[in-house]
Amino acid sequence: MISIFQSIEKFRTLPANANDSFEIGRNIFKRFVKEYAEFEVILPDSLRKRLTDIFDSEKQNLDRNIYDDAKDYVYITLRDDDLVRYVNSDVHNKAYFATPR
Repeated sequence: MISIFQSIEKFRTLPANANDSFEIGRNIFKRFVKEYAEFEVILPDSLRKRLTDIFDSEKQNLDRNIYDDAKDYVYITLRDDDLVRYVNSDVHNKAYFATPR
């Protein structure tokens, strides 16, 4: 999951004139956003469609902030749902409490 944050941050910090920015942006899309992607993250349909439309149009000049809403959604989901469930799980408790302190 951390990989999506690193990839988006790398994309956001590309120079404005970077020739490969479209390819880097599209690789993030293919790896994390596209349905059935290898590391697909769960996003609202409207957000996934907006990103899909951008890459289907092959618009070469991408805004460096196109993934901000996706990044925020993933972060909030992790913070408010996934992390809470993990901390309350048997897996976490066994691992945490088995570690000598």
